[in-house]
Amino acid sequence: MRYYLDARRPSRRQDGKFPLKLAVTKRGDTAMMPVLAYATREEWDADRQRIRGRNVGDAGKLNTYLAKVMLRAEEIVRELIVTAEGATMTALQVRDHIASLILDTGPGASLGEYFDKVAGEKKG
Repeated sequence: MRYYLDARRPSRRQDGKFPLKLAVTKRGDTAMMPVLAYATREEWDADRQRIRGRNVGDAGKLNTYLAKVMLRAEEIVRELIVTAEGATMTALQVRDHIASLILDTGPGASLGEYFDKVAGEKKG
């Protein structure tokens, strides 16, 4: 899994930032999961998978959030690897499974609620 800066023109917000997405690949198929983090092309370091720059106000907070999302997603995938269900899942199903478990704040929860929860953990 890797983060992907969706730098297609229709994805760009008015502030010039693009959404970051978690690319989940299985058997050559990839499904993208939005993670409610945004960056410009200049701010995103694809090699290091991090927001860079001292002038990016929340870079540290965003990088912590991205690291926690990735860590949790990797844990979920490791759990799926040992199950029969995981072996038959498509990339889209794996992505949806990851999203449902990462949110873990109840039915209808959003990634925004997850971001708030992670940001609160860093403060506390």
